[in-house]
Amino acid sequence: MVDSLVTYNSKGPSTSFSSGDTIYAFFRIRYSSGSYLTSGQYSVGLKNPSGALVANLTGAYAGSLFGFYTSTGYQVSTLDAGGSWSVEIGANSLNDGSGNTGPSTTITYSFQVNVTPPSWPSGSVLTVSSLTPSSLELSWVSATSNAGVASYRIFENGALIATVSGNVTSISVTGLTSGSSYEFRVEAVDEAGNVSSNDLSQMQTVPLQQSTSQLWLFVVLGIAAALGCLAAVFSIRRYKRSLNSEKPTNE
Repeated sequence: MVDSLVTYNSKGPSTSFSSGDTIYAFFRIRYSSGSYLTSGQYSVGLKNPSGALVANLTGAYAGSLFGFYTSTGYQVSTLDAGGSWSVEIGANSLNDGSGNTGPSTTITYSFQVNVTPPSWPSGSVLTVSSLTPSSLELSWVSATSNAGVASYRIFENGALIATVSGNVTSISVTGLTSGSSYEFRVEAVDEAGNVSSNDLSQMQTVPLQQSTSQLWLFVVLGIAAALGCLAAVFSIRRYKRSLNSEKPTNE
């Protein structure tokens, strides 16, 4: 009989796969006596949601796993159908070469394939607020995914600067350089590992930071201008008084 028929990805046992993942199968073959078969190669059928056979995976005994493992797997692509897939070992398809066959019935293990990436509602934008010469705040609307959004990745000029959980829709960015331009981008990642294709992005120039000397210069220039205006007023008044004093008197 077949024991422990399960699926693996490149990291270990998994029941959920997305575009780019590779599906492997693992199983053990046990005799009715309780001992296990440790040699030979056996086929596992891989079927999509419609029941069509997509691939036959060949399992060979792996001593480190104490069972049969299909070292060559099937890589999921965006062309594959999403939904419930399965791996199957057909009835009496196993033969140990000594006249023993099995299993008596088809053994099936089901798992999920999700190839639909997260998406943003129409008209969504990446918003910049609380802008200072060295920091700003980014905010966005929640993306949608049939597998659920697991996280958001935030990029600054193409470099990943932060990853936040799927229920967070804003972040403060610090350490910016005054007067410099930056491109920010946010992408969504769902629970199946699919990444949004229509990321939100925004270009932003950080305002210049005025130095203390510049501020004092503005103050001095302002005071000088004010004093100049006062001086002009006083001069006009003196001029008018002098004109009045020169007028002839009527006798």
